[in-house]
This record gives sequence, C-alpha cells and structure tokens, in this order.
Amino acid sequence: KIVKNNLTSEKMHYILRSLRKECKRLHMSKDAKQLTIYDISQKAGVSIATVSRVLNGNSRVSDKTKEKVLNIIESLGYEPNAVARGLGSGSMKTIGILCADVADIYLANAVSFLERELRKKGFDFILNCTGHSYEMKCQCMRMMESRKVDAVILVGSHYIEKDTSIIHAN
Repeated sequence: KIVKNNLTSEKMHYILRSLRKECKRLHMSKDAKQLTIYDISQKAGVSIATVSRVLNGNSRVSDKTKEKVLNIIESLGYEPNAVARGLGSGSMKTIGILCADVADIYLANAVSFLERELRKKGFDFILNCTGHSYEMKCQCMRMMESRKVDAVILVGSHYIEKDTSIIHAN
C-alpha cells in the first residue's frame, strides 16, 4: 500500500516529477563550469583572500567592497564548493543519518524532525536506509566514514547488535 499521509501513488509521482524538473532547470541555468572564488575575484577586481573574507563574514572588508563582491556572487549564482570549504574549515557541515526504514511512520517523523533542525543549523545530511541487514549497516557506516561526515545519527533501536567486532575493527 503506497498511501501515506493522504498521498496517493499518483500524487507522489507528480511531486517527484516536479522536483526533478526543477532540479534540472536549476542545474541547466548555471554555467557548465563550476565557478570558483578565483572567478569571483577577477570579476570584482579584488584578491582571492578578499573574496574568502567576504564569504566567511570577516569584518576586515570595507562595506563597499563587501557589497561589490556579494553582488557579483549573486549575479553569477556562485555557490561555494562544500568539499573545499570543508577542507579549509575542518568541517563538512554534513551529518549522516542511518535509519532502518523510513516507511515506518515513527522513524519517518524522527528523520523529518532531524532534517528540519539540521537545516536550521546550516548542516546538510546524507540519509541511508539500511534495512535490517547487519552487512548493510556496516557498509553504510563505512560510506559515511569515507564521505567525512561530521557525525552519524542512528535513528531507531535497530542498530543494537550482539556482535560489535566490526565496530572495534574499524
């Protein structure tokens, strides 16, 4: 049965199609090449360090220069590279969430709450639905580690295992 919270299968497919179209539109509207702070600095006629200071909210930039850089950033649709920012700051601003099955209404509500709160705090997240397979749980934990997430939240009690050797081995 695919009806959850009064959403029929048809409504869900319509919503997914709409989201895909919007994502494609947003992606197509950007230049083929990812903009960098080097591009912004050239357009603004300032140093890379100045662009970095503006992006990081440093007060050692004049209001006039800050406004100029921010206008160029907005007009070009620049979005900072999350990986580059993570390397510089030591934080990817990404949290991993492992959940056995988001079809479970209690787990879905918990994940929804976490998503909302993480976004308020400026974090992105990676959600993995692991099912109940011990091997899948381990695989997902390894993937989270390889993605350098800042933390992993285990949603539900399905993560209590009798054999903890895999945890101690990693």
